[in-house]
Amino acid sequence: MTVINQLCPRSLLLDAGQIAFQGLTGDAVALLAQSPTHESGRYLAPGQTGIIDATVDATALLKGDLVISIRYQLDPRIKRPRLGLTITTLQGLVAFGTNTEMEPEINSRLQFPATGTAVVRIPAIPLLTGEYRVNAWLGEGPRDHDSAEGLATFRFSGRRKLPAHFRPDIIGPLDPPHAWSVSNT
Repeated sequence: MTVINQLCPRSLLLDAGQIAFQGLTGDAVALLAQSPTHESGRYLAPGQTGIIDATVDATALLKGDLVISIRYQLDPRIKRPRLGLTITTLQGLVAFGTNTEMEPEINSRLQFPATGTAVVRIPAIPLLTGEYRVNAWLGEGPRDHDSAEGLATFRFSGRRKLPAHFRPDIIGPLDPPHAWSVSNT
């Protein structure tokens, strides 16, 4: 490490092309080592608001249910976070979307710890057979603090067709029943 500090005394940590940290190399290495995502997922500096990663429950998927877990980290100043996701085809067509503010009675009960996992459960999701991508965003009120595309991909074997009529007050053509929950990581 001494040689690295002599050759390169200052460093940048990048996250999705944005500067997450700029400073002494030793401090950059220490921040990276302290990050909950330094081995997998996206790098977040301590106290930075953002999405770390997302996973799709393969066992639930085999049963026709979609369960997505999204790990996140919040700046302590954020009091009423809003977490959302879209399910898109690999070509980018939105099939389904939701966020924690779309269900006010649920959102008022959700308690978001500073670092946690939000889970959305969508039983019997009516997707067509194909490959899909999970995209997510995290914000407060009208402001988005972070968004991440392609956090996870999955293949689904569908049994149902798309609905004949689409509603303009939902994200995407599907509006299946679903539920959000949040827990400590």
